[in-house]
Amino acid sequence: MIVLFKIAIVWNNFRFLNLSLELVIIVFFCNYSQFYCPLKQIAIPTSVKEIGEYCFYYCYNLEKVEFAAPSSLVTIKSCAFYYCSSLREISIPPSVTSIGSSCFSCCSNLRRVSLPQSLIGNRSSYDINSSASIYQS
Repeated sequence: MIVLFKIAIVWNNFRFLNLSLELVIIVFFCNYSQFYCPLKQIAIPTSVKEIGEYCFYYCYNLEKVEFAAPSSLVTIKSCAFYYCSSLREISIPPSVTSIGSSCFSCCSNLRRVSLPQSLIGNRSSYDINSSASIYQS
């Protein structure tokens, strides 16, 4: 198991904004691992089982999150996507059984969220804004 505490991307004075982690075997993203990261897009590989608390906290440029299929993701912890204000839509894989509180807090532009059927009723717990549409993934 490889544990990433922080991914530091320094390329062209931090202008490298797209990241695919498919060449790295990752079991989970640790708490605060992408804190204030300038990513615009990220692909979560099939090996990831958990996204930690505040993992993408204040990644205000993050527009797209893709989950490779078949996903092994089971848990998304509290505030994982807190203040990802550029995120417009996200499709949580059906393998996810738990999403922590305030996961999408301050995601002001979030308009479409796909959730597994078992998690759809907890919209307010995840702090999904009222203007977002919820769909079954």
